[in-house]
Amino acid sequence: MHIYRCDLTLMEATFFSSREISNLYQTEPLIGNYALAYAFRFVQSNYHNEHRVHYREHLGELNAAGVYVTPATIQGQPQFIMRQFNAQTDAYWSAFGTGFIAARSRHGWTRKEGTHWYPIEDGERGSRFQPTNRPQHGRIRMLAIGNRARCYVLSEEALELPHYIRLGKFMSKARVEAAEVAFEVDHVDSQRVPFL
Repeated sequence: MHIYRCDLTLMEATFFSSREISNLYQTEPLIGNYALAYAFRFVQSNYHNEHRVHYREHLGELNAAGVYVTPATIQGQPQFIMRQFNAQTDAYWSAFGTGFIAARSRHGWTRKEGTHWYPIEDGERGSRFQPTNRPQHGRIRMLAIGNRARCYVLSEEALELPHYIRLGKFMSKARVEAAEVAFEVDHVDSQRVPFL
């Protein structure tokens, strides 16, 4: 068994949507072990999103390989920054619909009929715009540059860990300082292990 202590230093503001209150999207001072398993590239995410969650198969393979990553906790007082965003298109004309932004199409225009919006191209009305579950504007609270976090990687085999990883919604860069930790195995009939 190998245990690695990984000290992470955030080199860019890092955002995970941990809590959503109205149009405020907050990052909690914790980096989840699923996110870290992907960031350390122990499992590969699909390039194209098929709107299906793959955690069970991806992390099942990781478990079968005898690798576990703990969540990373922020060391010291966490620092945050607030940013405002909008998903407004850069098009010449656009309008906010319910759950989407209507914009002029490349070869036509957009028309509202009642409560629905439709693209019009070559004089033909297309299918109405469907709402998507994406925020159109709001504020985000992110972990600030310089925050330090610590996690542990447990593995049956020796690992070569990366010096840099990408984290969060915006693939923010983080430096990794990994060191193998010495430990002793205590043989007892039963043992209670406290959570980290």
